[in-house]
Amino acid sequence: MFPNGVGEYVDMMQELIPEMKYGTVRTAIDTGCGVASWGGDLLDKGIPTVSLAPRDNHEAQVQFALECGIPAILGVISTQRLPFPSNSFDMAHCSRCLILWTEFGGIYLVEMHCILRPGGIWVVLLGEFWVFISCRLVYLFCLLFG
Repeated sequence: MFPNGVGEYVDMMQELIPEMKYGTVRTAIDTGCGVASWGGDLLDKGIPTVSLAPRDNHEAQVQFALECGIPAILGVISTQRLPFPSNSFDMAHCSRCLILWTEFGGIYLVEMHCILRPGGIWVVLLGEFWVFISCRLVYLFCLLFG
């Protein structure tokens, strides 16, 4: 997933997103988390991160993350709300993201908007390029697709 390792990937993110280095990002959620290596690296850097596996067939990945001490949950957000209060996270992340954000009337976008704090950062890595989306833009997507 990360050709040069997750550490280098997170270091590059910190260069591109200064808030990660200066304490503005205090909590994060990793959607479509795989084996939760991103969440583990952020935990090592002092940023509590929850890894969210989006489908029932990812139970083994959630179990692996939990056994490694990384908070992880299974969340099928097309059928149920995430178990977090509004404005819970400063950053959301999806690497090589295969989540279809506009499916089911855009409910995934709405859910991201709800759990990100105002001014939160949403990082989506699609293939080989980055997309940084502020909460305001997520809200615009929710209005368009919701």
